[in-house]
Amino acid sequence: ESGGRLTVSTQYLLENNEVLISVSDTGTGIDPAILPHIFEPFTTGKEKGTGLGLSISYELIFNHGGRIQAENNPNAGATFHVWLPAGNGGMK
Repeated sequence: ESGGRLTVSTQYLLENNEVLISVSDTGTGIDPAILPHIFEPFTTGKEKGTGLGLSISYELIFNHGGRIQAENNPNAGATFHVWLPAGNGGMK
């Protein structure tokens, strides 16, 4: 829906030589029933769309040596965390 807040932050994790990208919003969050399956193809909680966007994102991130996680925020909205290797050694 319109309105709300989107927050993007980045952090370099020296101990793992990774970059952490976090994207949070203040929306309704992710339906807890689909949260464990959110990165599987054709999983969606929306009226429009195919449910392929997050599964494609997952594959792209994984193929670059990274990982992604989604969680609901305690008060409202959701946060996605993406970890990517900081060096060029992460490509598979």
